[in-house]
Amino acid sequence: MRWTLVRLLILCVCLQVEQASAQSIDEQPQKLFYAGAYFDIPPQGGNDATNYLIAPLVRKSGVFVGDELSSFVEDFLRGNADLNKAVAIAYGRDAAIGKNGNALAIYIPRAQHDVVRFSAPGAPDEYLTIVSISVALDVFTDKAAEKNQLQLESLYSRLLVGEQAVKTTVPLDANGLAAAYTSLFTQTLGDLFNDAAADLGWKRERANAAFQLKDFILPPPDKLAPEVAQLIDSSSEVERTKLSLEFVHLVNKAVSDELRAKGYRDIALLSPPTAWAQSNVGELLANRLVGGSRLGHAPIRFYVDPTLEQGGDLRVGGSMGVLGYTVRTALARADTKVLAESKLQRASRFGVQLLARIYRPQPGKSPKWVPATLPEEARTAKSVGGADFEDVAGMTRGTTRDVAMAAMRSAAKDLAPHLADLMRNIADNRIDNR
Repeated sequence: MRWTLVRLLILCVCLQVEQASAQSIDEQPQKLFYAGAYFDIPPQGGNDATNYLIAPLVRKSGVFVGDELSSFVEDFLRGNADLNKAVAIAYGRDAAIGKNGNALAIYIPRAQHDVVRFSAPGAPDEYLTIVSISVALDVFTDKAAEKNQLQLESLYSRLLVGEQAVKTTVPLDANGLAAAYTSLFTQTLGDLFNDAAADLGWKRERANAAFQLKDFILPPPDKLAPEVAQLIDSSSEVERTKLSLEFVHLVNKAVSDELRAKGYRDIALLSPPTAWAQSNVGELLANRLVGGSRLGHAPIRFYVDPTLEQGGDLRVGGSMGVLGYTVRTALARADTKVLAESKLQRASRFGVQLLARIYRPQPGKSPKWVPATLPEEARTAKSVGGADFEDVAGMTRGTTRDVAMAAMRSAAKDLAPHLADLMRNIADNRIDNR
């Protein structure tokens, strides 16, 4: 584990994320190798992602192999000047991950839509189609694979979720859905690249503390608010985990933006867990990166290393580097309240409350909750957020994904300053928070 942390630390420095160390490290940017864009291979008959996003973009129907969008995304990636300025990216069909640095890959864990029908007396029906797409950017290394462990370690990960609501008088046909999916995908992809460019281009000083938002805790299924439960396929733990990952990345982005806004250059924020761990295309990507002849010898895992679990110390060359801490976020409340109602319309708000705490792992012992310099009740960051929406009076519908995610973003933005203050306190009082 210790050597994995060293590799993580060195890579982040090379990517100009600069997690900092106790010793001087070569800070020349390391090239990244574009490995492609992937999605979960659909079951027979396809799914929303293949029917309305992948197939229209590549003008294909039938069997898919999971990397159909690689060329499309590559063209989009080449055109993003900010990201290409922040890191050097090598292109080409080079299957040797080590030749041109570490692999950068794109993954689409979600592409779906939902339709809500509005009906009111004396008025024509209206349809609200909500398209939702999530896109993840990961940087992989195969250093573990070189030791015959065949593990592709995700060293940097960013995931963004995009939603788009389209109101029409008739349901969208296949062409209309394809246009909505393509529009949202390109917008989300551009936002993701811009976000990564801002993060990787952020010049940090030597860090006094490193933090990782690792968990987003949802209430158990029998206690989960119906507004959130309907966003998850109740029979699928994978869908529950996927939604948790979307939430933790959403909070991580808000905290990352806040740290930059406050100018906290001595606080390192490591990537959250990656969506690739739930992917069905691991073997396809592994074949691209480590070669087919090496597959089948051992399980291949895609993950952001749980950096701060084994004692929470990042070390370089045997010397103490940075004290590490884990952030745990939880959904404390989610409910819908009616704000106003008339004969024709009802205005409501979906509200959420988030709680977050920071701890320092202590192997063999209970975790140490910090900052130790603050009273117990002051160590929990709290926030509230919400999103307003309107319904036809007398009609009951669930909270749509765009409303739910808007409320979560609002709560995350409210949570970020409180978490940043706790991180500042910990970094300023390292001895007390060891």
